[in-house]
Amino acid sequence: MASETAAVLEVVEEAVAELVAEAAEHSEAAALIQQALAAGRPPPAAAEKLIGHGHNVASSVNVAMRALVELTEAVGMAAKRHQHRALVVGSALVVAALVLAVWLSALLSGGITRPLARLVRGAEAVSAGDLDVNVPPSTRDEVGDLATAFNGMVAGLRLKERIESTFGRYMDPRIVHELVDDPDSVSRTERREMTVSFVDMAGFTSLTETMPADDLVHFLNTFFSHMTAPIAARNGVIDAFIGDAVMSYFGPPFSAPDEHAAAACLAALDQLACLEAFNAEFPDLPDVSIRIGIATGEMVAGSIGSEALRSYTVVGDRVNLASRLEALNKTYGTQLLISERTRELAGDAIEVREVDRVAVRGRHEESTVYEVLAPAE
Repeated sequence: MASETAAVLEVVEEAVAELVAEAAEHSEAAALIQQALAAGRPPPAAAEKLIGHGHNVASSVNVAMRALVELTEAVGMAAKRHQHRALVVGSALVVAALVLAVWLSALLSGGITRPLARLVRGAEAVSAGDLDVNVPPSTRDEVGDLATAFNGMVAGLRLKERIESTFGRYMDPRIVHELVDDPDSVSRTERREMTVSFVDMAGFTSLTETMPADDLVHFLNTFFSHMTAPIAARNGVIDAFIGDAVMSYFGPPFSAPDEHAAAACLAALDQLACLEAFNAEFPDLPDVSIRIGIATGEMVAGSIGSEALRSYTVVGDRVNLASRLEALNKTYGTQLLISERTRELAGDAIEVREVDRVAVRGRHEESTVYEVLAPAE
């Protein structure tokens, strides 16, 4: 645009210069004519110059006007070009700003949503039972703090699960769960009606006195596995392994108040049924038989022991009665004897026969003793 404007201005300047020169000559010729007319003489030859210069003046004016028109048109075209260029540049800047805004928005939102998405996936994994999940903090803001807290929570759950899994092999897992979740709950001592069972292997001493130590441990562990499975299946609690005997109890909060006696009797029948499978695992040994005694009544349940070592167990007269009934099986040649209260609470869940009215050793009053024959039809 600058070169075009300069060219047009140059033309205009030349036309203006010519006009100025011709105007001066015109003024000089006019003065000569006036003098000749005043003197009564004919106009001098300079008058012709005036006439010619008048034509030249008009021509110069026309040239100047055309130059001005061209200048105006050139300026207009240049303005349009500059306007178009400004529009293109402005549009490009707007598009670039929008792209930059979208990119920054995606960058910022991604920096928040990605860590949160990882936390959500981690929480879903934990709810599905996967406690090995770990969400590394990727930021140093509140989201990063949240990831650190989440990892701490999962570590605590892992420790709790490890404790329950480890100690659940040495005491009932439900008691371990209570110990971990509410340590004070197992320290409370209560009196409640419950059912206690003692299961003892007949002829254990003579059967195993010459057995190597490793074989003996394997033999006992297999026996206890067969004997404890029915107890757990009936919501009983395995209290202790006493030599070759298993002590267990049934009752609240693990069994309903009106179901624990029947559950103990049915678990005992299941234990008798397990003997066939157990004996089949040791074909070189004589078949093993068991004796079971079950008693129901009020007893004390709680954490009992020394300051250094405690056990959650049950104690009381009914516990001793169950142990005596187990031993009475030798006298009557039976396998499963229950107390009168057990018979009363078990009701129609079992079939029994009355064995005798006896005063069990350690007790003065007599009570009826029953043999459990089978589950009710």
